[in-house]
Amino acid sequence: VGLCFCVPPGGPLAAAEMSICELPKAGLNLLVSGCDAFENCNVSQSWSAQLPSLPPSTQQQLRFAPAGAPASNASFITFGALLSLAPIGSAYYGYSRGMKGSLELFERLVQERGGLLVNGTRRPFRFAIVSDESRLDLTTNATAHAIRGLGADFMLGGFSSGFTNYAARQSYADKTIMLATTAATPSVISQNNLTFGVLPPSPRYIKTAVEAIVDAADACDSRLDRCWRGMPPRCRGATCRESLKAGFIAARTKFTSVMCSLGAGVTQEAGVPVALNSSGLPLITTVAPAFSVGISQEYIDDIKEALQPLRDEGVTLLVGCTYLGTGKGLMLALQQLGWAPLAVVTTATLSEGRIHAELRSTAPLALSWAAEYTVEPMVWHPSLSGRGTWSNLTSIEFTRQFQRANGGELVSYIGAAAFAASCSLADAIERAGSLETDEVAAALNSATLFEFFSNLTYNKDGQADEDMMVLQFQPGRVDETVVAGVANGRTVENLPIDLRHASGGGEPSLGPMLFPQPTWEQRACERRLHPGVLKAGENIEEIQCSGHGHCDMDGVCVCTGGYRGVDCEDEPEEEDRHARRLILTTVLPAAGVIALLALALFLVARRFKLAKRRRQLLWRSTRQPPRLRSKAGGEYHLFLSHTWSSGQDQVHMIKRRLATLAPKMKVFLDVDDLEEFGTLADNVAASDVVLLFLSRGYFASKACQIEYTAACRLGKPVVVVHESNENHGGAPLEELRDQCPDECRAHLFGSRAVVPWLRSEVFQLVTLKKIVAVVLSADGGEAATGKQAGGGDEIASVASDLSTHSRESRVGESSSGGGRRRSLAELQLERATMASAEAARRVAARAMARAPAKKECESADLYLHVELKPAAGLGPGPGLTLLYSRHNPGARLVASQLAATVAGCVAVEAPAGGATSVGGGRGLPLLVLN
Repeated sequence: VGLCFCVPPGGPLAAAEMSICELPKAGLNLLVSGCDAFENCNVSQSWSAQLPSLPPSTQQQLRFAPAGAPASNASFITFGALLSLAPIGSAYYGYSRGMKGSLELFERLVQERGGLLVNGTRRPFRFAIVSDESRLDLTTNATAHAIRGLGADFMLGGFSSGFTNYAARQSYADKTIMLATTAATPSVISQNNLTFGVLPPSPRYIKTAVEAIVDAADACDSRLDRCWRGMPPRCRGATCRESLKAGFIAARTKFTSVMCSLGAGVTQEAGVPVALNSSGLPLITTVAPAFSVGISQEYIDDIKEALQPLRDEGVTLLVGCTYLGTGKGLMLALQQLGWAPLAVVTTATLSEGRIHAELRSTAPLALSWAAEYTVEPMVWHPSLSGRGTWSNLTSIEFTRQFQRANGGELVSYIGAAAFAASCSLADAIERAGSLETDEVAAALNSATLFEFFSNLTYNKDGQADEDMMVLQFQPGRVDETVVAGVANGRTVENLPIDLRHASGGGEPSLGPMLFPQPTWEQRACERRLHPGVLKAGENIEEIQCSGHGHCDMDGVCVCTGGYRGVDCEDEPEEEDRHARRLILTTVLPAAGVIALLALALFLVARRFKLAKRRRQLLWRSTRQPPRLRSKAGGEYHLFLSHTWSSGQDQVHMIKRRLATLAPKMKVFLDVDDLEEFGTLADNVAASDVVLLFLSRGYFASKACQIEYTAACRLGKPVVVVHESNENHGGAPLEELRDQCPDECRAHLFGSRAVVPWLRSEVFQLVTLKKIVAVVLSADGGEAATGKQAGGGDEIASVASDLSTHSRESRVGESSSGGGRRRSLAELQLERATMASAEAARRVAARAMARAPAKKECESADLYLHVELKPAAGLGPGPGLTLLYSRHNPGARLVASQLAATVAGCVAVEAPAGGATSVGGGRGLPLLVLN
């Protein structure tokens, strides 16, 4: 048939693989050279009877199906394929191994059918495989060798858009159809009418991921329990949706750079703003590409440097246009920087089978749990339902066949795409009934082939335009979870155990997206006790902090159920039991044991009671804790109104401190108590006092607007706490006051002085005392003296209720038809009720006349055990003169307060010249800094 088969010395021919000594055919050779970092090259052309050169080591194979040499070379149908099979370990070698395994499965499938059916005749089939050695300058040469040297009738593209871009030019020059297997860049597919691609356009990758993240943010905004763990969201805007700001980092290849460039546009179309560079264009930083998991710390440092401009611009949605090594380096760089955007997107990383071993590894620079929470768009997943029309295989069946034929290795989307491209080309040939290029191209343009991979219908540019899904690695899992994007009536099935990466399996293949991502401190806390892959049935929420608490955003275990310790490992009341054991081992024997034990238990109980009392606010007058009226379900003493973007940490601190200072106070905080967003106004109405925590963006928040408007409309007592530190989300008070609507400004800012929130614990205590004082005044349970106040109010209320009841009875009766005459007993009951109501009103009037006016509680009426108590006097000896400068009003105020409180202490303006002694007594100059 005109081909020389070269036999290695002393070695037999493989049954299905033969090296070829080619007889050259004349044709147009496109020669690639001078490529830059973004795979842009110079292309020259020459008509030659010789094939362009390839290195002597280049692998070329003809694979026959069915096995055995055919009677005539012309009877074969030959698919050419470009793979990077040598040298081993080259950039695309790992990807090409998976593609080759899939082509072998397709070859076997055709062999079982007896060949491809063309005009009623089964024609034998073979692959002509040529290696491009992961070199861009060899792509056109390898393509020419496959077509004109090995006689390929049709071509399957190799790995990447950059390589396919030039291979498709050579196949077009040879008037041969090329079906791209892994190229997604639209310009590569649309460059001529003989190139087709089975992957969706690259902007679809970013669009799918961003829309899924926007949906997750909207869900988080609508109900807090839809945020990951129901923890306080980390969003910095008025809502999580408004907090999203996208930035891009791309590996320097054609596919990834074009994906990020076009992805910025589709991100803006999805309603997410994009960070801009100094020229006003989308901010896209770049790094060198890496295609394997074997990366260095130097490479990670390069990525960290590329991330810094994005971090400086406040990016919260980080989109990485990556390959496997770049995606791994991106996640490790974020971990080392301690930067946790709300969401992180990668491409061609999580969907690669080689990434799974990284999740189990504890070696240096292994991913381990750093890959968790990252999301990735993908066209195919082994759990996707549906049976292929041409292949008659499901995704699970194909995956299992690949695994068995390749030593247990699980197939990635790249291998599945190569198989699907082969099916699509075979389907077009059989429908066309011809091997003519124009007729097969027309069949591809009209294709509506449903395969387990996707719905292979090509758009006007020759590219499959199927919807994509979104994957996410979730905490402690090795198998990715499909979190969005399943469409066209397809579903996601649970993978059988033998197709999972994790031993034991059991994880669902479909689930909700976990959004927003936790901080790195929180993740490290979660994984401190369980750094590896979780066992079947384990859940990160249940095993963190020894199973007795949860990790907060600062990486600290918040223990529950009385447990204590760094990891909540200490059982409740361990100190109490230790104290009791100590007492039992030291008491005298015999009859004194019981008495001493009882005394010790009493002392221990008293000690802990006093310790608890010392952490509570007390009345100065009675040294007893304030008593607040108990609240029914859905009622609160205090409502905390704040914006998540800049006030969440502070109000959480306020609630935690109040739980210690005033443990009986029932405080409403949305993340703990809000059931539905639409009930915010009702929750305000059910609260005695509303605390407005003023920080940056407060009056721009929709939730805050509902809360302060309800407080204003209902006339609720308000305490305004102000965050002024801009490093902690603060803003100038006057600026915030101006942002307040005119109709509410008098109520919110006119009733009480604004209370500052400062970083010092002692200053925070002053603020907290003022908050408690306002709540006690509104509660009405106790006055400033600590005694029950205002008994007349309750009597008047009862009298009013009785009177109202009698009026309602009469009105209700007169409006209910009026036909029934009341009995004598009913008339007597009504007269008695009216008489009781009148008597109650007279009693209430006398009681209110006798009762003193209620005094509003002041923070000075309360104290904490650790506070300094001013002495009644200085004792014997000379008095103390507190000197203050006329230029320091703060010092004058402090001196005057101490002089009014402490006998023997006087406040005097310091004389000129700086003297510190007045009238022979002791002098103490004061300096107060604010």
